Amino acid sequence: MEANEAIPFPEVPFVSSRPVSLEAMRKAGCFTTFRARLNVRDDLANIGSKRTVNDFEKAYGVQRHDYPPCTDSPGGNMNSLSYPEVLPERLELTTYTTELGFLHDGIFKNPFTCFASSNQVQDYTEAENITSSEGMHKRLNYAMNLTNTESPDCSTNSFLMRKIFSAIALECLEVDLQPGLNLLKSYSEQWLKVVDEFAIPRFPTFDEYLEHRLKDSGT
Repeated sequence: MEANEAIPFPEVPFVSSRPVSLEAMRKAGCFTTFRARLNVRDDLANIGSKRTVNDFEKAYGVQRHDYPPCTDSPGGNMNSLSYPEVLPERLELTTYTTELGFLHDGIFKNPFTCFASSNQVQDYTEAENITSSEGMHKRLNYAMNLTNTESPDCSTNSFLMRKIFSAIALECLEVDLQPGLNLLKSYSEQWLKVVDEFAIPRFPTFDEYLEHRLKDSGT
């Protein structure tokens, strides 16, 4: 495979992405010779990330410090790099859902390094003793699985997360119903399931490893 080809689209022409310059890849410390690609509307991904943070702050009554959104980077938004061929007009919504998952994990794993003090978050974290990924993912799964009507803890914060995700889910469904349903299903039945239930095995080839890691963007 040539260095400027990309996995998993070796035989499909690129229409929504451009190659990242080799100089930029070197500056970023990339360890691979595979040529990275970036969605042509990386700006929309950044808008989606910032919009997520703003909605999250408003809902939870917290204020983020001077940290950028979780998926931003000098070399391009993680979503633009992970999904380079997503339809550009859908990149903002795709980024929103990913950013929301990272924000959820970040604030409840370590709320005081990501956000300014919030009694609401502190009480939730201490009272519910959220220390494991299993507990956090149960709450996130409740938010992302719109058919699940039973909250894992009946807390206000779980309902707030569900409210945020429900709003963005409706936007996705309005854009394109079936792909929107597939997206919601993939988060609750694939992404969280892969993270929680399956340890990463040893792979005999790099291609097999990459195929496995593409399921959860390497998280």
